[in-house]
This record gives sequence, C-alpha cells and structure tokens, in this order.
Amino acid sequence: MSLLTCPHGLLPHPKSTGCVRSRSAVSRYSAARAELALVRRSASRGVWASLAESTEASFLRQLGWHRAAAVHDGRALAAVSGIDAGAAGARGSDLRA
Repeated sequence: MSLLTCPHGLLPHPKSTGCVRSRSAVSRYSAARAELALVRRSASRGVWASLAESTEASFLRQLGWHRAAAVHDGRALAAVSGIDAGAAGARGSDLRA
C-alpha cells in the first residue's frame, strides 16, 4: 500500500494493507505533515528543505516505512549538498515497506 492511497486523516498501517485512524496520532501527524508540505513547496533547496525531508523520513520510520524513509533521507542530503535528487531516479512512490 502506498502512502498516497489512504484517505485524508488516515495513516497506513505498517504491518497490514489497510489504513488506520488513531485520533491523537492522526491529528498530530496530519498537522505536522501539512506544515512540512508548506516548507517543501517554499524551499526546494537548503537547510529548510533538508529539515522538512528528514522530518518526513522520521515520521515514515515511526510508521514502519523504513525503505520509503530512505528516499526522504536522500532528498534531505541532496537539498543541502546541491545534488539533484531527481537525477538519481529516487521516487518514493516506487518503494514500499
């Protein structure tokens, strides 16, 4: 299951093919991911972009999506090192936990 297949407000369950609703976690993760999305749209390179990508990677690891988190770790490194992350062919939608 891809992260994008869960409806808004639901999170992918790391050990099944379904989505779960946890009232306390969903609201906090949803709010944080919305803020991160704003940062990623406004800063494509530099420290803020790196922070947004590494934080997203941390969230994914907490959910058990370690391989998908590795993509965001690479994007975080690329954002501060000047590497074009797209040139490496890394696409988070291709990876599943």
